[in-house]
Amino acid sequence: MDTQKKKIVLIVGSLRKNSLNKQLAELARKYLNDQAECTLFTPSLVPLFDQDLEFPTPKKVGEIRQAIKESDGIWIFTPEYNAMIPGGLKNLLDWLSRTVKENDPDWKDTIVWDKKATMSGVGGKNGTRSAQEQLVSLLHFMGMDVMMQDRAQIAMSPQTAQTIDLALTAGVQEAIEAQAQAFLKFLEEKV
Repeated sequence: MDTQKKKIVLIVGSLRKNSLNKQLAELARKYLNDQAECTLFTPSLVPLFDQDLEFPTPKKVGEIRQAIKESDGIWIFTPEYNAMIPGGLKNLLDWLSRTVKENDPDWKDTIVWDKKATMSGVGGKNGTRSAQEQLVSLLHFMGMDVMMQDRAQIAMSPQTAQTIDLALTAGVQEAIEAQAQAFLKFLEEKV
């Protein structure tokens, strides 16, 4: 494995300040700490996608694109709303799916084309399974290389539901630690 630290962009799909998925992202950052430099973004940073705003690129969109361009991969932490990904996350991904060159004829000059990605989520009974299935489809459509195994799908414990603090059970910690190690290996694979 390469001894240089990997660069990973963590995207939290929730807008809530201390969301469960932000807490999950912070746990992942802890497990990646020695082996990767992580930068965290949320959908609240970007305006609603509008082709009239596309060029010149809004400042925050440009900052996220630059971080992703310099990264080895993206780890998305998504909640699930009505069995779907949240609108804010979809909006951010819409911005990332767009070409960075005005009037680009082949649409493959995007920041995320061939970028490696994984995802996790904490939510209701199915642990964000439906949202993650949608994300897999969307990310493949965007030309990304998605890690298909070892994705954490965490159902809220009764304690978490009552306190809105992620219960860091052994199972939650083991799932995120295993995913962190699997993603680091996945980043080493050739596209």
